[in-house]
Amino acid sequence: MLETPPTSNSNMKVSLDISQNILEQFCAIFGISHVSGLGSIEMSPDVGVGKMDLIVLPDGLEFYHYSSTLQQPMEIISTNPDASEWFGLIVNLGNAEVLKRVGTNEVAIQRSLPSGILVYPPGSLIKGMTPADQYSESVFIRFHVKFLDTYFDATFDALRPANGTVLFEDLDYRSEMLLNEVIRSKGDRLAVHANVLAFMRLFLNKIETRDVGETSASERGSAERMNVEDLKSLFRASAMLRDPVATETPSIPELAELAHMGATKFKTSFRAVFGLAPLQYHHRVRMDYARDELLAQRKSPTELSYELGYSHPSKFTAAFKKHFGQLPSRVAGEQFRL
Repeated sequence: MLETPPTSNSNMKVSLDISQNILEQFCAIFGISHVSGLGSIEMSPDVGVGKMDLIVLPDGLEFYHYSSTLQQPMEIISTNPDASEWFGLIVNLGNAEVLKRVGTNEVAIQRSLPSGILVYPPGSLIKGMTPADQYSESVFIRFHVKFLDTYFDATFDALRPANGTVLFEDLDYRSEMLLNEVIRSKGDRLAVHANVLAFMRLFLNKIETRDVGETSASERGSAERMNVEDLKSLFRASAMLRDPVATETPSIPELAELAHMGATKFKTSFRAVFGLAPLQYHHRVRMDYARDELLAQRKSPTELSYELGYSHPSKFTAAFKKHFGQLPSRVAGEQFRL
């Protein structure tokens, strides 16, 4: 419900139930007429400029895309009842941090931070404030327990944290690209379904394994003991390595300065968190990008070799084969598989 009506001198306060259709709740809250079966609504002009799209997919999976510029700040209080069979994932695709309060914990959601994806499990109460006069864009994925039962053997007990623990994951390059592809291809339900499933696979694999790559036990312990500000600094630095087609790659001293660390501490801390050295991490981003472009048949191996800055296609071919164990020409002939 809308607890505080929108006026010129007050904040809006909106309460949502994660166990229910989010778009229909927004329609009821703001008095927006909605034709059943249509998954798009425009924001009322007195509230701001914005739009929400909903794509309902099989097996209890829903994809929401929301973008807006509000006239007044809006506090959203999201409750997922204890008995709910639904889970939610919020991803902030905007450039500014969005603060969320989970119980007594406050976490900033932003794609370049460790908390790029925030989980709304059953039994959770999450509050967030969207400021006025600032463009915001987010994705919310709502999925039912039957979705997990359909596609996975694991129970995913980690999705039900105890004692109000905040559950989040980072938004890596591939996951962000999959979400952007969903947004670009909203008219193609098959492409939307494939990309949302691919995103969920990546996310749930992280939840299931909590894998940090090739780090040693001592490095994993170092990552677990790292303070929040160092983690934030490392993720901001990693954002500088996530553009696969950047013409220049920041040096270790430049990245270390951005993270407010010495070069040695930066390299050790980066590997502890991401499982790879900084330049290896950047190389993986580039190779993942190339593989995705080949699988989608958007570019040829030759086009990618020059886009990625290789002096000759043969050098790109050698790097790709070393990374994936396959020639790019072979991958280009495959169909996209989850």
